[in-house]
Amino acid sequence: MQSNNKLNMTSDHIQDIFKDYLKAENTQYAIMINGKWGGGKTYFWKEKLKPLITGKQKPIYITLNGISKIETVEYHMFLGLIPYLSNNDNKIIKSATKFISNATNAITKFFTKSSSASDIFNGVVVENLNYSNKIICFDDLERCQIPIEEILGFINNFIEHKSLKVLFLADETKIESDKYRQAKEKIIRHTVNFEPSLEELIPQLAKKFIKTDPDYYNFLITELSTFTEIFTEYKENNLRNISFVLDCLQLLFPEFRKAKKEFQSETILFTIIISMELKKGHIQSTDYSDPKNLSSINFSYYQMLKAGRKDDGSDEERDKSYAEIICDRYLSKRIEQYYYFGSIYKFVLSGYLDLSEYKKQLAHRNTLVTSQEVLDLRTVANYNFRTLAQKDFECLSKVVWKNAIAGKYSIYDYVLLADFYFFFSDKELIKETIDEVKSGLIKGLNIAKKGNNTDNYQMSNLLAFKSTERIQEFKKIVSQAHEEMKSGQHRELANRLVASLSTNDLTALKEIMPTLGLDIHLFNAINKENLLAAIFVSSNATLHYFIKLFGERYRFSNVRDFLHDEKPCIDYLKTGLENYLATSESGEGLKKLMFRELKSELDEISKKLS
Repeated sequence: MQSNNKLNMTSDHIQDIFKDYLKAENTQYAIMINGKWGGGKTYFWKEKLKPLITGKQKPIYITLNGISKIETVEYHMFLGLIPYLSNNDNKIIKSATKFISNATNAITKFFTKSSSASDIFNGVVVENLNYSNKIICFDDLERCQIPIEEILGFINNFIEHKSLKVLFLADETKIESDKYRQAKEKIIRHTVNFEPSLEELIPQLAKKFIKTDPDYYNFLITELSTFTEIFTEYKENNLRNISFVLDCLQLLFPEFRKAKKEFQSETILFTIIISMELKKGHIQSTDYSDPKNLSSINFSYYQMLKAGRKDDGSDEERDKSYAEIICDRYLSKRIEQYYYFGSIYKFVLSGYLDLSEYKKQLAHRNTLVTSQEVLDLRTVANYNFRTLAQKDFECLSKVVWKNAIAGKYSIYDYVLLADFYFFFSDKELIKETIDEVKSGLIKGLNIAKKGNNTDNYQMSNLLAFKSTERIQEFKKIVSQAHEEMKSGQHRELANRLVASLSTNDLTALKEIMPTLGLDIHLFNAINKENLLAAIFVSSNATLHYFIKLFGERYRFSNVRDFLHDEKPCIDYLKTGLENYLATSESGEGLKKLMFRELKSELDEISKKLS
């Protein structure tokens, strides 16, 4: 019985073993390369091992994937031999076949469908052909549908009696069984585990771009350490998946090659993340139009996510949003490199790349320059603050505190600031007391809320993350600031709406109405009297468009859950129109018609909001 050791080898070691196997005479045994599907075994055979076969020795490649009959294996062995048939082999074929004079005619007839495989093999016995100096690579052993002991027994006959050398490529984790182990002991001497390093795998994959896109090839080689580091961190060594990422990035390369280094890194990381999610089946191609709130992930979101986690593991039992899952899987070390590119998301999932849209997103990204205040915040309000030198911590914590009370951060950052500065105060890392921290942050928050940027999703996430009682209380303060800012935005939008109706600015109206989502309580913030007056003086064209979009806004059956606070305004408009129509004796008939249509629409809306 042959020894059957399973060895972990580098690609160079495997090549040395294969060379020795080629040199050995009367081997009567096979060798196997074991590795995960998609790990590059077939590629390694074609690029590294096959070129080692020189002189009289000839290579043959056969995939066993899906083969269910021994006759089919014989057929592929015959096809593989055709380029190397000797005169003696031709005599065997000529005497055995009924009407095919030589192998070339056989293949010609097969591919022109003037003959079937059974015609070619009628009378041909592959065991009678010469397999000496032949090396057959049988790939996908685990995917063969013939019982494992039967296929190995059939091939072993050629190894022991026909001087055939055989290399198996397989993923043994898919075929481990007692029958396999027994059959394997008789035929396979060495099994080597194929685990190529990314440092050698990525350059091999990049070679296909040398002639077609040399600039991109040079970029890949230059950034080899970047790709190696990311794929290693994500434990991704599937050849097909990595190749898919490189192919995607090639199409993006004409634009991101001109971008700053940090934006190139963001493009690479986001492409890798979405590609891996697609290839692992976590998202589907049909999700291309649903970004799943991935655009809401940022540094503050991630830090609050960590702050809200419980140490007892119970957090793992709850349902998590997809954004949380992405953070957990990919961003524990790379949150500052993450940026959501909608064009890349759609491209990876659907295959359609809008390069002009990606260019616009890169340009927009370029405008989002991270301020020094935010960079300092990310350094201090970070769970790695313990790695700072004492002098650096003291300096930065004071700088961030000064910026915080000056209102220089987003209102949502103040929850993160509260979480860390309460901790710093508790541990006497700063001189401010808990009460001083709270009052200072509220002072800064009141200044910050004068800005005009609100984020509903970020606010909802902050409220969803569980925190200590002290932080939960502070979240309520931030939530109030959020609602005040939203109300201010709604009032500003309401004033613009009234102005567009009063002045019959149809262009402005068409910009405003489509933006009215269910989270914008416009008709709760609007001046009802001014709105009704504006409706009365609007032109027919303006009124017609207003009525149309007004109805669309309330078309949802559960609209009351979102916009019930707008009912007083709706009823006020309805009553005003009723009074006008009841008392007005003159006026344009067309205008009255539209007023009646608007009143009818308002009746239905009022019922939905009741």
